[in-house]
Amino acid sequence: MGDAAGIAAVHIASSDEAYAPLAAEWSRANIEARTARWATILAKEGPELVMVAEDGTGGIIGFVGGGPARHPEPAAEVEIYVLHVHPGLRGRGVGGAL
Repeated sequence: MGDAAGIAAVHIASSDEAYAPLAAEWSRANIEARTARWATILAKEGPELVMVAEDGTGGIIGFVGGGPARHPEPAAEVEIYVLHVHPGLRGRGVGGAL
């Protein structure tokens, strides 16, 4: 599954922290299901791209996904679909580097 497990873990941690008031009302995210979802996304061929940021040990600390713009307005050729950084590492330039 390559990077899928690391992406899933960051996605859950980031979403839970960013949407804390709402996340308290949601059912707890299932890491296995989220990993499987990301494995499917990563296995797709096409113009979409997912890039990860790693710490010094190869652990994933953030990711960005994007591809062709999905809407005609505003006029753009590419679009960032998702960007998440582990909550404990925000404010350190990881998102900007991605």
